[in-house]
Amino acid sequence: RFRNKPITKAIDPLLNIIKNESQEEELRIAAAETLGWYNLYYNKADIIKELNAFRTPNQKLMNEVAKTINRLKSKNR
Repeated sequence: RFRNKPITKAIDPLLNIIKNESQEEELRIAAAETLGWYNLYYNKADIIKELNAFRTPNQKLMNEVAKTINRLKSKNR
């Protein structure tokens, strides 16, 4: 249900989860995946900017962040 109508107020908390190294890996990955559902959000460029600036040694998380950026940039979505 969330995928069909993502809540814009959730963007900042999701970004904070991704950036918080003390959170569990799976939660951080799920937060990154969830941001990919904002592909129709009018200001998705801000999400892309935040994710492009994000860095972590956690390769699984970085892979999901890259996928999310690609989803948000996709013209077909």
